[in-house]
Amino acid sequence: MKEMSFETRLVEVYPKSGFDLKDGDERLLGVDVFVVVSPRGLAPSKVLPGLGLCDSEGRFVLGAMLPLSRITASAFCRSACAVEKRALRGQGLGPALLLGEWEPRARKMALRSIRCLREADIACFQWTADRVTRDALSEGLSYGAGLALYYGHGRSVGWTGYHGFRSRHLPERPASPLGAVLSITCSTASRGGGGLSFAERLVTLGVSAASLGATRKTRHLSNAYLASSVCEAIAGGATRLYEAFRQARLPEDILFSSYRLFGDPTASLAGSEASFEAAMGLYAPDPDERVDRRRIASEQEYPVSEKARTEDVNLVELIGL
Repeated sequence: MKEMSFETRLVEVYPKSGFDLKDGDERLLGVDVFVVVSPRGLAPSKVLPGLGLCDSEGRFVLGAMLPLSRITASAFCRSACAVEKRALRGQGLGPALLLGEWEPRARKMALRSIRCLREADIACFQWTADRVTRDALSEGLSYGAGLALYYGHGRSVGWTGYHGFRSRHLPERPASPLGAVLSITCSTASRGGGGLSFAERLVTLGVSAASLGATRKTRHLSNAYLASSVCEAIAGGATRLYEAFRQARLPEDILFSSYRLFGDPTASLAGSEASFEAAMGLYAPDPDERVDRRRIASEQEYPVSEKARTEDVNLVELIGL
């Protein structure tokens, strides 16, 4: 057991095999968050029973896992330190990246989160699969945004949106790490029979200081409640990940479900100085935007009707969806 002094106290537990920290453990008294530095061979579902544990007084304490090796430890430390420096410089919250697949439910969740966060003047970018390509998303994840939330379907190897977004599509050497990536979907923290999960790799590869994923299938209603609660907490003033989860006041069926946290639970949700401008430069058009057919016709080789040449129309109509 080793206590570390940051802005909040952390307790590190090094289990030799299996899980050695349980509900009611007196070591959690007076602790805001804890981190379990676990061997890479232990699956997340075997290390913690949920998003944390209760201390001997029944108070819930948020917990995270670090499946580190000598190689991955340096990548995580670099990203966590870079994110912490933003907070020390007084960087503001965001920008927030709202990701997801084409499915209507996922897009609605993204739009709901955008409305919530923008009411608190937090910059948001909708980079769902109907707006950006997989390559563009890979680039965008290296800009150093404060937060990214993914909605839709997921697997142990990654997100199903963007024609499949896996760990090999993550930026190899991000210019600046994200504060936190929350995969509000199924199975991204499941080992799936080989190697680290996608949610774990986000942290061990240094893409983000913290990551959230699920160890098994999740229910849409639970996902929607989790996403709404966390976004409302951030809009309400939470500037760090553990503050967002603490202020969200999540019910037990979510706290002790399939979701797990990885990396630094105290990660700041502030983006890098250049993140907003960089995100503004990423091509992510609204598929429902209105365009001038005359301009489109001039760029096409095939003829367009006279009526089309004199009207502004919805882009969805133009491409025949």
